[in-house]
Amino acid sequence: MYFARRVGRKREINIVSLIDVIFFLVIFFMVFTTFRTDNQAFNLNLPKAATGEAQNQAVLTITVTQDGALFVKDQRADSALIQREVERYLAVHPQGVVILQADEAVRYRHVVQAMDAVRAAGGYRIALAVEKNPL
Repeated sequence: MYFARRVGRKREINIVSLIDVIFFLVIFFMVFTTFRTDNQAFNLNLPKAATGEAQNQAVLTITVTQDGALFVKDQRADSALIQREVERYLAVHPQGVVILQADEAVRYRHVVQAMDAVRAAGGYRIALAVEKNPL
């Protein structure tokens, strides 16, 4: 008795569709992943202090650049805008702290102008940002 041997196709895994799926996933994550970037980068040289402490509570940061420009929430601001932002912040966080971070070379009058705007809005808890300098 003669049995004919069936010549079958060699079994193989078709990876073309797998490559398509992987390529689609790569494109998907490249397009829909949000990359966190800062809108404004401030090149500040903060003054150094040995007694600086980290703030563990809600804070609002106001930045004074070397040329005297004021920024609140990474947005250029004047005294009126700072007052509005501080009022909004204090409405939500009545015991919140406003941090002034100013370049060490900034003129004192610009820091006083920022402090004046904060106090005019009712903010009396003001901290100055420094870099920790070990003794």
